Amino acid sequence: MTQREPNRRETLLGLAAVGATACLPGAATADIDSLKARAERKGLLFGCAVTSRELRSEPALREAVLRDCNALVATNEMKWGVIEPARGRRVYAGADWLVDFATEHRLTMRGHTAVWHQNPPLWVPNALREPGGRALLEEHVRAVVGRYRGRIAQWDVVNEAIFHKDRQPGALRNSPFLQAFGEGYIADAFRVAREADPTAKLYYNDFAFESSEVSHEERRRDVLPLLESLRRQNLVDGIGLQAHLQVGDPFDPRRYRRFLSDLADIGLDIMLTEFDVADRRLEADTAARDRKVADYARAYLDVALDESAVKGLLTWGLSDRNTWLNADQWRRKDGVPARPLPYDDAMDRKPLWHAIAGSLDAAPVRKA
Repeated sequence: MTQREPNRRETLLGLAAVGATACLPGAATADIDSLKARAERKGLLFGCAVTSRELRSEPALREAVLRDCNALVATNEMKWGVIEPARGRRVYAGADWLVDFATEHRLTMRGHTAVWHQNPPLWVPNALREPGGRALLEEHVRAVVGRYRGRIAQWDVVNEAIFHKDRQPGALRNSPFLQAFGEGYIADAFRVAREADPTAKLYYNDFAFESSEVSHEERRRDVLPLLESLRRQNLVDGIGLQAHLQVGDPFDPRRYRRFLSDLADIGLDIMLTEFDVADRRLEADTAARDRKVADYARAYLDVALDESAVKGLLTWGLSDRNTWLNADQWRRKDGVPARPLPYDDAMDRKPLWHAIAGSLDAAPVRKA
């Protein structure tokens, strides 16, 4: 079918849209079709988790990051186990490189994570129980957050502290931090982070809130009192929802939308912080998997991005070549590589990229 030429009004509207986009932060280096430009038109962040090694050694990934992202989060290089493998010997090379990269390219940087039960150095659990253990924890938070004062816009201060199966007060995880200091360690970590960098927005980050399964419903219920307490003390600014989705998990849009509204009512910003879509339950056929992953992601993102308190989306990696879901413990039973991210191994856009783009386009504009 022959396409008609646009009339003058349509041409002027198109030029105005391009001009408006060019005025957005970072738009000078981003085409108007990019995920970054789509996000910025709605007042949102879009970015991904990366390592300094990936950005240094993979030119195609670096190019895609600069084209599609206006935000970055460190995958591993700001975690305690990486920063201080031996007591008193702090290693910031990778983290410094990422922050410098973000600064150079005007990308919003997110710190991840100051306190997490899964990644303290091997020497830490015993040291926490010694005299001065609380000071040790506080000094770590002070050192890592304070080092990047004014340069990291958002910090995941405490990660994954809720775990109702451990049957602890407040549904808290029975972590080395809880064992050493009780539930007060969470507020203490936020308090020290606030002092170390008053300009950064401080987040609590956790997983498994999106499904309509009973366990996710329990976690949605359990996290609210913790957040309300931290908010009353002016210690937390937002929550990071680790959107590690899995095709086949039941999703109730109304129930999830209500949870997002509950978080907004507390006064919290919301970030979707570790987004990917596991395909381990799907058939091996690539085209069929990609289509179902994209459809599942679109259904979730249309609901999540409709909440104005949601400020952005961060994928946990940008390309399938870097996904954690191909590690041995998470690998598909048939051995076929997982395809949970917007770009494939060859750095080509997948249906998931287009699903994200569609959800960003459909999202309401955030007020400044």
